[in-house]
Parts: sequence; C-alpha cells; structure tokens
Amino acid sequence: MKTINSKLNYQTCCRYTKHLILLCFILACDKSTDTINSGTNYTVAREHIDNQNSGYLPEVLSPNRIIESSIIYESDFNQENTPVIWNDHMFIGDEFTFKSINLESGIVKWSFDTEDDVYSSAVLDNEILYFGDDSWYFYAVDANTGVDKWIIRANGNIRGTPIVIGDMVYFSDTYCCFYALNKNTGALIWSREFAFQGAAAMIDNKLIFGSETGEVHAVDPITGQDVWVFSDPNRSYITAGISGRNGKVIVPCGGGTVYSLNAIDGSIHWVFETDYRISFDACAAVTDDYVVLGSFSAAPQAVSSRIYCLDVDTGDVIWSKAFQDDNNRFAFVGSAIIANEVVVIGDISLGLHGLSLLTGEALWYYYDDNWKNIQATPTIYDGTIIIPFGSGRIHKLTYEE
Repeated sequence: MKTINSKLNYQTCCRYTKHLILLCFILACDKSTDTINSGTNYTVAREHIDNQNSGYLPEVLSPNRIIESSIIYESDFNQENTPVIWNDHMFIGDEFTFKSINLESGIVKWSFDTEDDVYSSAVLDNEILYFGDDSWYFYAVDANTGVDKWIIRANGNIRGTPIVIGDMVYFSDTYCCFYALNKNTGALIWSREFAFQGAAAMIDNKLIFGSETGEVHAVDPITGQDVWVFSDPNRSYITAGISGRNGKVIVPCGGGTVYSLNAIDGSIHWVFETDYRISFDACAAVTDDYVVLGSFSAAPQAVSSRIYCLDVDTGDVIWSKAFQDDNNRFAFVGSAIIANEVVVIGDISLGLHGLSLLTGEALWYYYDDNWKNIQATPTIYDGTIIIPFGSGRIHKLTYEE
C-alpha cells in the first residue's frame, strides 16, 4: 500500500479547523473530451454527469410525475453520497464498506471492506471505481468483482468526488491537499496544498476549483501549476463544487454571492447576490440557458430557503421560489440536477422536489416516512430517480413525462 506524504503547515491545519467549526455551526442551526462515456445504461454521481459538473441531462425524459416508489436498500448509515449506476447496479459507500447493489432486487452483489466510513461519491471510469474514505485511503476497485486494483493513503479524510481525465485521477482531502495520480497504477504525478476539499471541474482544459480563502484556481491538469487565480473581494468560503458550461465557470460562495467567470482568464461575466447562504457542498446546475441553485437561511424557529433560476448569460433572475414553514425546516444544501426541463433537488429535512425548469412551478414532492434529510444529489437512470435519504434508505422513484 502506498502512502502520499505532503508537508502540512500550521496555517493549513488552522484553515481546516476553522472550516469544520463553521460547517458544524451552520448545520446545527439549519437542521461531487468533457463527457464521460463508458457504455450504455451508465449514470454517474451528480458531480460527474459530465466533467464540467453541469448536472444537466438534456436527453432523458422529463420526470413530470412520480408513478411508483420503492426502497431498494436500507442500512443504519446516514447516506450523504450519491450512487454511481451502471449495468443495473448501484455502487455506493456505506459504513466501513463500499457496495454493489442490484437495482431490482436490492441484493448486494459484492461488498468491499474499507478502513472507515465512505462519504465520498465515487466516479466510474472504464469499469474501475475511484473513491475515498474517512481514514485517508483512496481506492481503485473493479466494478465487476469488487477487487481492488490499487490503494493509496493520503493526508486527510476524503469526502469530495474524484474526477478522471485521460490517464489521471484527481481528488482532494480535508488537510487541504490536492492530488493527481496515474489512474492505472496509483502513482503520484503531482500534489499541491490548497484550502479546498470539494469537487473540481474540467472546463476549457483547466482543472478549476474554489478554496476556503475565497480564491478560485484554474490549474494545468498535467503540471498542477496555476493558469489563473480569481479572488473574491469578500474572501468568502468557496468550498462548494465549481460547475460550468460553454466556457462559463459558475462559482457559488458561502456568503451568498454567485460569480460567472470566463474560463479562459478568470474575468467576471456577472455577479449575483442571493438572499441567503449557499451550502458548502452544493454545485450549481448549468444548462445552455440557465443556472439553478438552492440556498438557505437559519432562524430560531424555522429555516427559510430559496431556489434560484438565473439567466446563464446575464445572471438575471428568471424565477425564484421560496420555502418556509414554522414546523418544517427546509434547507437546500445539496446540488440540483436538471433532467430535460425538470429541476430535481432534495432538502436537508424532508424530501425531494420536482420543479419546472421554465417556471419554477412545483410538479411533485416525495418524502421518506422517517422524515429524514437529503444531502445527496439525485441520480437519473432509465426512467427512475435514485435518491439516498439520511434514514439510511435508498429510494427508487419511477416517473413518467
């Protein structure tokens, strides 16, 4: 087993500690060519519908109405990661394991033992799954057999979704290190210290990601050197996943600001201020015309939330939809996906929402009868929506257009 060594200084550890304290505070108050192709019937975690993290599926049927639901798997693990779906099987992390589960029967085909809980969503490339765990280990596992190809040890917990480009796999850890490995051998190509632990995006041949210090880095994927760096004047946390499309880089900041940057040089296209906070974990979903993202604001008795749909070229509001209930606590902390003309997004307290992309009209709402949260991102597969709940249940919703 290989171990990656990286010099960690006091400042880096302080940045991580500060981020962890702030994240715990917010969650206490409020209570992831550019397209991956690997055969047919293949859907990946939200962050890697494509390597731009767009969250956009234009070719699928719009899920306008839920006609059937079932629980396909249940455990005691608080599911926060998004499953990979391939060949009628679901691949997802669990408590000290990573599993392959048949989508129809719920039978576990194989279970791979890990050193700790798996909160990282996996990415699948050429039938190899790449993911990390909370004991700093990063794995390459055969999706057919559940046998590891290689394992390395990083310098911190691994919770972000990896990204695969060519012969390289990239990921970050909670000690603010970012790694580029040979995907076939696990050999380290380069690593750098960044105050970042989310999902990077590949836009305009650059790896782009935010940081806890309010910077967006665009780096050369081969060398790891900066091509450009953008700095938020407010130095707001930028730990959500970066997403983009057609040369535009969408940057959600924790304080509520959203930037659209030019992928070539990092210059600003537009700036939008939300009414509320933006989750540390959420990517914006991006189409050729729209940007969609959720937000939330804590209050002593309730949580107010709002979903925004913005014009991708101007940042103007197309529509926004507010959610507030004195008894229920709506907070959109995960990422949306856009399935043709329907926005699908979960809230931290109750359930899954289907909204019209064009108008924001509520089309349907689905909840787990244990009233548990959704922090994972939905996955669309063959006329179904696969969504893990915090109850440990993974639901399959069959829909029609």
